[in-house]
Amino acid sequence: MKKILSAITLGALLLPVAASASAITLAPATVATTAGKSFSVTVGVNPTSGKAYTVRANLSFDSSAVELTGFTFAPKWLALPQEGYDTEDNTNGVMAKTGGYPGGITAPTTLGTATFRAKKSGTATIAATADSLILDATNKNTVAGVQGSVAVTISAAVAPAVTTSPAPTAAETDTETETTATSTTEDETAPQIAAALSPLDNILTLGTGSAAVASLVTIVVLALIGGGIWFWRRERSEY
Repeated sequence: MKKILSAITLGALLLPVAASASAITLAPATVATTAGKSFSVTVGVNPTSGKAYTVRANLSFDSSAVELTGFTFAPKWLALPQEGYDTEDNTNGVMAKTGGYPGGITAPTTLGTATFRAKKSGTATIAATADSLILDATNKNTVAGVQGSVAVTISAAVAPAVTTSPAPTAAETDTETETTATSTTEDETAPQIAAALSPLDNILTLGTGSAAVASLVTIVVLALIGGGIWFWRRERSEY
């Protein structure tokens, strides 16, 4: 009977403590990511003992697996950037962010967003610690009980696939050789033909380079040749 009464008495004493316990919450509860990728964790406040006016969220994390890259306060929070209240330590895996909320809060409220980068494959835990503060109107810390945590699973980064071109077949190599040889022959022949025609072009155009002059000279030359042949035949017919 005494044991039962003792248990009831202990429960009655603990009940107010449990009812007034406030917590720092973290979401999501689990994160699956890849080494080298970034991810976000929402840091919240769950006040259960009247209004909370000032909050300090202390987080611990495995700095060998993840690193903190930043923190952004949610709207209306007034940051308190003082030593001991604002810490980002990737060597020891610690973060502390403190802010005040004008008028206080009585319901679960987002404090801000912490961003992390996964460093290597494996698992890690990001957790709010008992060093956190949720102060009421009398500056009493109401943090108690289990605080929020995130289980992080990190996969190894996948190396990009390397695409290699197949080696050319013997037939393709022969075709390329023939094409190259033909192109070389044509490239060498073209200047030779152009060089041979160049003096004739000079004569036909009378050095002007004009196509019209070349046409006129050609007609005159043909006319002279035709007249000469006609005159020669006429002379022979008279004899």
